Amino acid sequence: MRSGLCITRWVHWGIEAMYCVLDVTFREDHCRVKKGHAARNLSAIRKFTLSALRKDTLHPERSLRRRRKLADRRPDYRVSLLGLTPQL
Repeated sequence: MRSGLCITRWVHWGIEAMYCVLDVTFREDHCRVKKGHAARNLSAIRKFTLSALRKDTLHPERSLRRRRKLADRRPDYRVSLLGLTPQL
């Protein structure tokens, strides 16, 4: 059984790893939004997007950053990430 300190360290580094991925994928440290609720809202949107990109099965060989750019450029891929059906 793990000690409390060991679990605390494990949880801490798991959170740090998520923030490192957010920074590399979305350049979160370079975001200049600081006023009101905007920073918190953008953070929630980034985390939702990161979750959708991680669940992607169409392009698992691509990095998260490349998948983000692909979703930016291809509306059909973006729709598939969100699980929506394209309108005819």
